[in-house]
Amino acid sequence: MPIYHGAATADGPVLVMGYLPGGDAERRWLPCGGPVGEVVSCLIDATWGVHHLHNAGLLHRDLKPANLLFDGEGRGVIGDFGLAGVVGGTVPAGYLPHVPASVLNGQPWKRADDIYALAVTGWRLLGAPPMPDDIDVLEAALRAGTWPNRSAWPQHIHARLRRALRSGMHPNVDKRPSSAGAFREALHAAVPVVSWRMASPTEWQGVDSDSTYLLRVETTRSGWRVETLRDRGAGFRRLTNASVDVTTEELAKKAAGATLDVMAAKGVLAVK
Repeated sequence: MPIYHGAATADGPVLVMGYLPGGDAERRWLPCGGPVGEVVSCLIDATWGVHHLHNAGLLHRDLKPANLLFDGEGRGVIGDFGLAGVVGGTVPAGYLPHVPASVLNGQPWKRADDIYALAVTGWRLLGAPPMPDDIDVLEAALRAGTWPNRSAWPQHIHARLRRALRSGMHPNVDKRPSSAGAFREALHAAVPVVSWRMASPTEWQGVDSDSTYLLRVETTRSGWRVETLRDRGAGFRRLTNASVDVTTEELAKKAAGATLDVMAAKGVLAVK
């Protein structure tokens, strides 16, 4: 983002920067989580900003949903550099829910910790479980590695994206992506063909380049049905090869998850 003017005031330095009319990701998508494709696109945009910072020898230290902003074209932009500092510096750690346990235990903030914070941001923007309200409980969960829960995902988040974000959130700094560029490559590989969002606990809406989809789980006289419908502009029609009848709710959830995953990864033509 360009800086148009800078000045020293009695309250500290002031920068005049470009106007971002699109708001921030926290207000746009939380608490329920946003469409998968849009969230991934925002994260990919953010990796470019992190990459630029790291190449300049700087760390952000405060990556979170409220600090991912949108310009007039809908592109994601990193904001709020109040806690930024040089690599190896002693600037305060930042936003507690996104601080890795290594930093809480006294280690300096590293480039990989910015990647961790961005991955946690993505996890939350996709509809992750809420964080503990009590700060002491939260800090204990962070130190114990139980929050963020890398195994807790909304059903419509496909496997490749889970792997990319789990890697970014790994508690071991050496097992995270080696750079913002490497994290971006993993996210690019996880861009969904069909972008899903949860409409209710038993219904999901999806879009691809030419269609809108509705996947729903409902009860029948003999059990449960999972069906997928597609709208190409003339109304929703059932995809017969993506509908299945099962006898239990558990089997219905598994069937729904499998369809959501394969359509996100490969599109409707992959569904048999």
